Amino acid sequence: MTSDHKQTESIVAIRANLLELIAVTVGVALGVNLLAGGILRQLGWSGLAIACLGAGLVLIGCVFIIVRAAPRISREFVFRGVLPVSPKTHEVISIDRYEFATAAARYIRALSAENKALARVWSDNPLSEFNVDPDGGVTRKSSPASKLVREALEYFFLNKLSLHLSSYFQNNPRIDDSEITTIGRRDIPSVLLENRFLELFSKPMEDREVFLPSDSSKLGPRVLESGGRIVSATGKGGAIFDQFELILPRGTHVTRVDPHSICVRTKRFSMQIEVLFDGFATVLPRHFEKLYLDRGFRDVQPYQISLVVNVRFRLRSLFTPSGWEYYRWLDSFLDGIAHAFSFERFLQDVGWETAVSAAIVTRRLFGSSDGVTDIPKTALTQEGENRR
Repeated sequence: MTSDHKQTESIVAIRANLLELIAVTVGVALGVNLLAGGILRQLGWSGLAIACLGAGLVLIGCVFIIVRAAPRISREFVFRGVLPVSPKTHEVISIDRYEFATAAARYIRALSAENKALARVWSDNPLSEFNVDPDGGVTRKSSPASKLVREALEYFFLNKLSLHLSSYFQNNPRIDDSEITTIGRRDIPSVLLENRFLELFSKPMEDREVFLPSDSSKLGPRVLESGGRIVSATGKGGAIFDQFELILPRGTHVTRVDPHSICVRTKRFSMQIEVLFDGFATVLPRHFEKLYLDRGFRDVQPYQISLVVNVRFRLRSLFTPSGWEYYRWLDSFLDGIAHAFSFERFLQDVGWETAVSAAIVTRRLFGSSDGVTDIPKTALTQEGENRR
């Protein structure tokens, strides 16, 4: 996983270095040209031959610069997360301080509370898309439950993007309102129709029975903008309403590339996201179920899930000196996604290795009477090995 997410800052630095390189190159080229011109005249070359030779050398130099810069203006970021599910109830298990798992559990509950058909899809279908035959063969079979998982992560990404952009652009004195645009649910029908979480959660509350004021005691809190508009609310059974909008630089387009991918295309770069989930199981760190989730080893089934973000800057952006304040949100957004979704980043943020070492020392010093590390004596040495 790439830990450095400052892609916009990298492009600005490349641009500065490129301009310095061009300036030095022009100076050197001028001197070489004067020297070569004198030599070629002594050799009797015609003016046309000299011009053709010069044009060819300039072209070679430009191609060299582009080839050197192109790989650095395009990067792929791979974030790997974990979806913990209860094998008995099929519910998504929240993990304190791990934002994706907590949000996914909330999304599934909200979807199930409002759409009973999708609730059955989730509860009655396996998450794995691979089936093992009695003879040992493996076949792939699309699972509607795994499709819901991919849509949930896609919605998580889009919702994080919406919140981040609103925070970045609103009340920012460096931003000219005429240079930004707001993209709502009506502006992205191809994205909306392929994601049932986005389509449902962003639907107006007046069109949804769970938000009717017939029994206000079952309605949760509402978040209001300064103008009094409701931007977020909770309905009966945990139903969710989120006012979805993306504030982006003018000329930006959001389109669906395929069922698993969405592209945000601005004037200077494109950001394509792809969700990868096939229902493959993974393993949590040793003792994580007991020490952090307070559950048994067999009560948690973790699945691996990945988010791939491809960022490609246009070559012409290397020669654009101004307007970068409308695109610097990319760096902080990518770091925010790593913080909210990457399970490896989560373990670092909570200091898991330090915490489990402290639990082992506490267990050996004081036994299990303190209730914090009340696990069998063999668990700390055997449980993790049984996974492998």
